[in-house]
Amino acid sequence: MPVCSYVVFPRPGQTRELATQLAALPGCSAEVPEEGEVLVLVTDTVTDAHEKALQADLRELEDIHCMVMTFGAPDEVVS
Repeated sequence: MPVCSYVVFPRPGQTRELATQLAALPGCSAEVPEEGEVLVLVTDTVTDAHEKALQADLRELEDIHCMVMTFGAPDEVVS
């Protein structure tokens, strides 16, 4: 299950609406820091297919101005 976190920059005035849209997506948890204009998004998907579908859904959200991955953990860690 890939777990990833992102900082999401919404289009001006769309912070709360975008947080609601993101939280409605399967495998997503979105938080708005107090008095913040950015969002913190954490995703957790079951399979690679679910991850690809989620990425496609995220690309379709017009209220996202920019999104930066801050962490990504693969299913298996090679040591």
